[in-house]
Amino acid sequence: MFKKINNKVKVLILSILLLIISTTIIIINGKTYTIEFANLDSSYNLNDLIIETSKKDDIIKLSNKKLQDGTLSLEIKSIKPGKTYLTIKNEDENFYDIIPIYVHNLGVITTNSYFGNCNGNISIPISIIIILIYILYLIIKTYRKNMKETIYQYKNIAYLGIIIFLVFV
Repeated sequence: MFKKINNKVKVLILSILLLIISTTIIIINGKTYTIEFANLDSSYNLNDLIIETSKKDDIIKLSNKKLQDGTLSLEIKSIKPGKTYLTIKNEDENFYDIIPIYVHNLGVITTNSYFGNCNGNISIPISIIIILIYILYLIIKTYRKNMKETIYQYKNIAYLGIIIFLVFV
């Protein structure tokens, strides 16, 4: 039954399925986010660092912080939707950073922009790679079938060009 379905419909079904999977992964994993600052001065102490949000509203909550081998790791959790700024500084003001944090309606935390980094966003490029590999498979299969019919077709040159392009992508 699945063989009678058109290849375009197969690619569309695969795309929708991978979109649903990626969205689910982002929604499940996106409620927490870990921010890391590497290469900090070894003289810093965790108690010397001041970590605060810009708004008095409880948009995010700092659930875990640790300083190990010059890397500061801050784990934040979403509480309610909104935008806030996470400010990290030490008492001497030698180290100072402001990070914009957005919490979406579903509780997904993104940083730096509204559609910025979030936990689980690696699933999007993986889904795109899977779709491109499947399209490459379909084009190679069609190219081989057309080459058996006749080698002198403009379609074959187009298919070969697309195959070469997709291999490099």
